[in-house]
Amino acid sequence: MGEMKYQGDPPFHLPTTQAPTVRGDNNVVEVILYASVPGRGPADVPVRLGLSTNEASQLVADIQRAIEEAQERRR
Repeated sequence: MGEMKYQGDPPFHLPTTQAPTVRGDNNVVEVILYASVPGRGPADVPVRLGLSTNEASQLVADIQRAIEEAQERRR
């Protein structure tokens, strides 16, 4: 996998505009998130994350834990 370098405002503040999609091929899981980027017009910008199958499995476990935490804190 390549290295990602962010400059300027953090990208995680971008509002998502549609549901993420995922697909797998050749031991790589690609997660695609769609975001609205200021100054880029009305079109959604796809943000692609390539993960190894091990990284994707860990992400699933982390997301499940976060869902449970969010549900507990809502009560």
